Amino acid sequence: MIKTATAALPDDDTPSNFVVTYTIHVTNTGNVPLSDVSVIDDLNTTFPNGWTLLGTGTPAAPALNNSNAVGIALNGAATGQLIDPLVDTLGVDEDFEIVLVVSFTPTDGESDYNNTVDVTGVSPAGTGVVSTSTAPVTIDEDPSLSVIKTSGA
Repeated sequence: MIKTATAALPDDDTPSNFVVTYTIHVTNTGNVPLSDVSVIDDLNTTFPNGWTLLGTGTPAAPALNNSNAVGIALNGAATGQLIDPLVDTLGVDEDFEIVLVVSFTPTDGESDYNNTVDVTGVSPAGTGVVSTSTAPVTIDEDPSLSVIKTSGA
């Protein structure tokens, strides 16, 4: 599993926020199908001052075997389970991608943020597998001030 992130850019709609796009790519690299596939992304830990899901990329939800994958329903209030682990099976060499566009409020004194996603699954023999990936994001600050003082002479 690989998680990547774009650079954090200023949020045009919320000037105090920044926007980042995360891409989570999950592949079954084993030799057996995996059931109970679970993708968990805890954005609350990464962005404790708040965040909002602005949208999802294409596809909006993973398309797995026998799947009715839930839509991305993250709202800033809870850890996000990104797919329904009760109905999803990921076959050998099958993969899927989840894209999250997130606006977040920076934490004072912080410019680096590491967001981790965990993926789990279960083999037909009941063996659990886990994969973790972290995507770093850095805010490229551009602080600036301007002042003009005039007098009415």
